[in-house]
Amino acid sequence: MKITITDIVKNGIWLTFPPLLFSLSLMSRLPVALTPALFNQGIPKY
Repeated sequence: MKITITDIVKNGIWLTFPPLLFSLSLMSRLPVALTPALFNQGIPKY
């Protein structure tokens, strides 16, 4: 059995996109403390 690039891409898409879309869809329901502006507050740039 030979694994091709197409097999890897197909499996990667099915395993990556559903959790990513689920996470992005719930991002608007995050508490205010976890929004990027407040979460990154106080962290030095470098």
